[in-house]
Amino acid sequence: MTTSAPSPPTTSGPLLNSWQQRVSEYYRTVDANPWIPQYVKDGIAANPRQRQFLLLSDLTEVFYGGAAGGGKTFATLTAAAQYLDVPGYSALLLRENFADLSQPGAWIPLSK
Repeated sequence: MTTSAPSPPTTSGPLLNSWQQRVSEYYRTVDANPWIPQYVKDGIAANPRQRQFLLLSDLTEVFYGGAAGGGKTFATLTAAAQYLDVPGYSALLLRENFADLSQPGAWIPLSK
Protein backbone atom coordinates (compact mmCIF):
# COMPACT_ATOMS: atom_id res chain seq x y z
CA MET A 1 0.00 0.00 0.00
CA THR A 2 1.27 3.47 -0.83
CA THR A 3 1.64 5.66 2.23
CA SER A 4 1.65 9.15 0.83
CA ALA A 5 -0.13 11.27 3.43
CA PRO A 6 1.89 14.13 4.92
CA SER A 7 3.30 14.05 8.43
CA PRO A 8 0.95 15.01 11.29
CA PRO A 9 1.16 18.39 12.98
CA THR A 10 3.56 18.64 15.91
CA THR A 11 0.87 19.03 18.56
CA SER A 12 -1.56 16.92 20.55
CA GLY A 13 -5.24 17.00 21.37
CA PRO A 14 -8.19 17.57 19.02
CA LEU A 15 -6.07 18.80 16.09
CA LEU A 16 -3.97 15.63 16.10
CA ASN A 17 -7.05 13.41 16.47
CA SER A 18 -8.66 15.20 13.53
CA TRP A 19 -5.43 14.74 11.54
CA GLN A 20 -5.34 11.03 12.30
CA GLN A 21 -8.96 10.69 11.16
CA ARG A 22 -8.18 12.57 7.95
CA VAL A 23 -5.13 10.40 7.21
CA SER A 24 -7.14 7.24 7.87
CA GLU A 25 -9.85 8.47 5.49
CA TYR A 26 -7.18 9.37 2.91
CA TYR A 27 -5.76 5.84 3.00
CA ARG A 28 -9.24 4.36 2.61
CA THR A 29 -10.45 6.68 -0.16
CA VAL A 30 -7.25 7.24 -2.16
CA ASP A 31 -4.53 4.66 -1.48
CA ALA A 32 -6.93 1.71 -1.29
CA ASN A 33 -9.33 2.99 -3.98
CA PRO A 34 -9.46 0.64 -7.00
CA TRP A 35 -10.92 3.42 -9.20
CA ILE A 36 -7.80 5.55 -8.91
CA PRO A 37 -4.96 4.27 -11.13
CA GLN A 38 -1.59 3.61 -9.50
CA TYR A 39 0.22 6.16 -11.67
CA VAL A 40 -2.13 8.85 -10.28
CA LYS A 41 -1.49 7.69 -6.70
CA ASP A 42 2.27 7.82 -7.37
CA GLY A 43 1.98 11.33 -8.81
CA ILE A 44 -0.01 12.51 -5.81
CA ALA A 45 2.56 10.98 -3.46
CA ALA A 46 5.14 13.28 -5.02
CA ASN A 47 3.01 16.43 -4.63
CA PRO A 48 2.34 17.64 -1.06
CA ARG A 49 -0.31 20.17 -2.13
CA GLN A 50 -2.38 17.45 -3.78
CA ARG A 51 -2.17 15.30 -0.64
CA GLN A 52 -3.20 18.26 1.52
CA PHE A 53 -6.14 18.99 -0.80
CA LEU A 54 -7.31 15.36 -0.64
CA LEU A 55 -7.07 15.32 3.16
CA LEU A 56 -9.87 17.93 3.22
CA SER A 57 -12.51 15.48 1.97
CA ASP A 58 -14.88 16.31 4.84
CA LEU A 59 -15.29 19.91 3.64
CA THR A 60 -18.03 20.94 1.23
CA GLU A 61 -15.90 23.39 -0.75
CA VAL A 62 -12.16 23.72 -1.16
CA PHE A 63 -10.40 26.24 -3.39
CA TYR A 64 -7.32 24.89 -5.14
CA GLY A 65 -5.58 27.25 -7.56
CA GLY A 66 -2.18 28.00 -8.95
CA ALA A 67 -0.09 28.05 -12.07
CA ALA A 68 -0.22 25.50 -14.87
CA GLY A 69 1.45 22.22 -13.98
CA GLY A 70 0.64 22.40 -10.27
CA GLY A 71 -1.36 19.18 -10.19
CA LYS A 72 -4.87 20.61 -10.03
CA THR A 73 -6.22 18.31 -12.76
CA PHE A 74 -4.96 15.11 -11.10
CA ALA A 75 -6.14 16.31 -7.68
CA THR A 76 -9.66 17.20 -8.81
CA LEU A 77 -10.11 13.95 -10.75
CA THR A 78 -8.87 12.00 -7.74
CA ALA A 79 -11.18 13.93 -5.41
CA ALA A 80 -14.12 13.12 -7.68
CA ALA A 81 -13.20 9.41 -7.56
CA GLN A 82 -12.62 9.23 -3.79
CA TYR A 83 -16.14 8.11 -2.93
CA LEU A 84 -17.29 6.20 -6.03
CA ASP A 85 -18.03 3.21 -3.80
CA VAL A 86 -20.66 5.16 -1.82
CA PRO A 87 -24.23 4.54 -3.06
CA GLY A 88 -25.84 7.74 -4.28
CA TYR A 89 -22.53 9.62 -4.50
CA SER A 90 -22.06 12.05 -7.35
CA ALA A 91 -19.45 14.61 -8.32
CA LEU A 92 -19.69 17.57 -10.65
CA LEU A 93 -16.57 18.95 -12.33
CA LEU A 94 -16.94 22.18 -14.30
CA ARG A 95 -14.67 24.08 -16.66
CA GLU A 96 -15.33 27.33 -18.48
CA ASN A 97 -15.47 25.73 -21.94
CA PHE A 98 -15.18 22.36 -23.68
CA ALA A 99 -11.71 23.12 -25.06
CA ASP A 100 -10.45 23.30 -21.45
CA LEU A 101 -11.76 19.77 -20.88
CA SER A 102 -10.38 18.10 -23.99
CA GLN A 103 -6.84 19.47 -24.31
CA PRO A 104 -3.96 17.01 -23.79
CA GLY A 105 -3.43 16.60 -20.05
CA ALA A 106 -6.95 17.89 -19.22
CA TRP A 107 -9.80 16.02 -17.51
CA ILE A 108 -11.19 14.07 -20.48
CA PRO A 109 -7.88 12.58 -21.72
CA LEU A 110 -6.69 11.84 -18.18
CA SER A 111 -9.92 10.16 -17.14
CA LYS A 112 -9.72 7.48 -19.82
